[in-house]
Amino acid sequence: MPVNSFGPLLVLALTIFLCIYLYVVIVAWREKQYFLCLTILLICIGASLNILVITVNDHKMPLILTKGDYIRDHESLKYTPLTSDTKLAILADVLKKHRKTYSVGDIFIEAGILSFAVHIIFMAIPLLRRK
Repeated sequence: MPVNSFGPLLVLALTIFLCIYLYVVIVAWREKQYFLCLTILLICIGASLNILVITVNDHKMPLILTKGDYIRDHESLKYTPLTSDTKLAILADVLKKHRKTYSVGDIFIEAGILSFAVHIIFMAIPLLRRK
């Protein structure tokens, strides 16, 4: 079965994933866990941006290639080179740091993970002071 035939199923699965995340945000908001809401929203925004750019570009993430870079055979199912025909190129993997490339969505996801770690630390401080 060609990879592109999984497109509608992928979009459905990711939509369900995002709905579950939004449900968790609503529950966290009702419990007055506002920092947790921020964490979940950052991750949802990042995932949504990545899903959007992948969906409009034939279900592959566009990847910026510099001199000497290439897409390996096992990565060709996930990535496509960034060209002038790429849609929403600003959301693709265009941010390079060392040998890794990141997208705007990846930055939002990492910010969400970092804020979750901060949330856990601040929740643990009062527990540690009680002892």
